[in-house]
Amino acid sequence: MKRMLFLSVFSFILLFQCSRVFAQDTLPKFTVMDFGFSKIQISWINPFPYLSQVSVQRSYDSIRNFQTIFTSQSPELPQNGFMDISAPGGMKVFYRIFFVKEPGNYAYSRSYAIKTSTRNQSITIKSNAEAMLHIKASKRVNTELITQATASGSASAKKTEPVRYINIYNRNKDSLVFVFEYPDYKKFKDSLIQFTKDTLWALNNYEVLWKRFVPKYVWKPSPYIFTTDNNEIKLELPSASKHHYRVKFFDNIGYLLFEMKHVKEQELILDKTNFMHAGWYFFDLYEDEQLKEKNKFYLESDF
Repeated sequence: MKRMLFLSVFSFILLFQCSRVFAQDTLPKFTVMDFGFSKIQISWINPFPYLSQVSVQRSYDSIRNFQTIFTSQSPELPQNGFMDISAPGGMKVFYRIFFVKEPGNYAYSRSYAIKTSTRNQSITIKSNAEAMLHIKASKRVNTELITQATASGSASAKKTEPVRYINIYNRNKDSLVFVFEYPDYKKFKDSLIQFTKDTLWALNNYEVLWKRFVPKYVWKPSPYIFTTDNNEIKLELPSASKHHYRVKFFDNIGYLLFEMKHVKEQELILDKTNFMHAGWYFFDLYEDEQLKEKNKFYLESDF
């Protein structure tokens, strides 16, 4: 009877704690875990429909001297993180996250501290990712209590399966990025395949390479400013009578050559004396003071 009462009270406490965990938020809150041996994992859940940048910053005080130690190449992933393997042991380290939701709209998280050591330990910071970790930990504790309670009345108890961890490295295995339990790794893998063009390459049952997709740049000539078959620089603006156009021309090192402030002609051949030599030239085309196109053209030598 006492044993049943104890388990009932424990179950009530567990459900209460889980309800508190599930009420926790995502970014700008995040999770920090110390795996020991100067390996600290920072992970987060992205609730925003668009993120252009997510960076992890580290400092040795809670206010000043934060330095960026990691910038995600896939900030749009719903679940992401970073493994800091360069934190000095025995020192108190502070972490925070800088993220950009849209141009001109950025924010910082609060800073959180962790004292690095050579033994495994973890601290909890409010996030949905942390909720799952707490539930798993609570289930393990509950299982251990029930096993101990029933062990006295039975000859043997079932052994728990060992936890399988997956280490995820950068493309050339130059750095360790994540350490996931296998169920969490499957979720990360599905999210990466669904939302990015990155690939994962399994080395063995415990190590995986993360190969990020790098798009190839393919230049396309502008339909508005281009060189003709006769090596003339032509400007075509079919809507010149309806809009105000302005063009800036630059050389191949970004130096401003000249600017055409009011372009009213629909077709115009530019004087090549404004362009001092053969090679690439860049331009910014504005329509009603809004940038319409940034591009370039190649001018061949006439000799």
